Amino acid sequence: MAARNDSTLRDSFALCRRVHAVGDRLSFLTVRALLPARTRPHAHAVYAFCTTSDRIADEGETPGSRRRHFHRWAEESLRELRRGHSDHPLRRAVVHTSRERDLDPTLFEAFLDATARDAAGPAEFPTFEDLRQFLRGVAGVPALLGVRLLGVVSEEADRLASKMGEVFQLVDITRDFPVDLPRGRVYVADEDLARFSVSRSEFRRGLPSPALDDLVRHLASRAREMCREGAALVHHLPPVDRPFMAAATRVMMTHFELVDRAGARALRQRVELSRSTQALVLGTHLLGARREKGRFGS
Repeated sequence: MAARNDSTLRDSFALCRRVHAVGDRLSFLTVRALLPARTRPHAHAVYAFCTTSDRIADEGETPGSRRRHFHRWAEESLRELRRGHSDHPLRRAVVHTSRERDLDPTLFEAFLDATARDAAGPAEFPTFEDLRQFLRGVAGVPALLGVRLLGVVSEEADRLASKMGEVFQLVDITRDFPVDLPRGRVYVADEDLARFSVSRSEFRRGLPSPALDDLVRHLASRAREMCREGAALVHHLPPVDRPFMAAATRVMMTHFELVDRAGARALRQRVELSRSTQALVLGTHLLGARREKGRFGS
């Protein structure tokens, strides 16, 4: 990788690695433990770009200042991705990754467009398919970028990767219920609320009730089914990358099992995997990763 001979590029990848480590420790550790060494810096770069874009869209003194800041960030990012060069401390790495791994700039553009729409204000989703359209933009597209990093290009792999990205975003949504709901962010379809006779205001308050328990468990069950379907992606990956995908799948399935057990309590108490569970999941797949790395190289 060119970063070996370019100190500014090395610094940019190091920054992305730190951003990933702080932003999502479990994801970071999974990348470090289970992806081949040649892929890790690129995974950190894509994660850092996506999470920084999301932060810029959400943070700022006023909605107007957030929109202006994000518009400038998105415009500069896309210009650099198309040109194949950046002097920005963080974007330098993702632009290098995009060029080296032949990532289509239109994928980044789709992600940035979806992020801008989400930041415009609390959205409402009449149907679950409407919600899925949002999920595809903010998380399905980054998942497509992920499989491209692994050198996988096929219509079926794209479909499965997008679905797994959607599930990953549903993990984030259900984990952040206690933070998002008081802010008016209800990432649940109106048709699901109606099915269980739960109003939007009742869902936001999160006071335990049998109807809310049933609704939350329905959301968790559907997410697990999506995860089971998307898990077929593992068969499209190179053998050396399969332990990473298997571990990510297990993490997401375990998360929704916890949400299912919590029921309505998940709306007011953050659901997270314990450190011991995280260690067990990673440890289970680490031996397989080492075996594959030994066969195919790191």
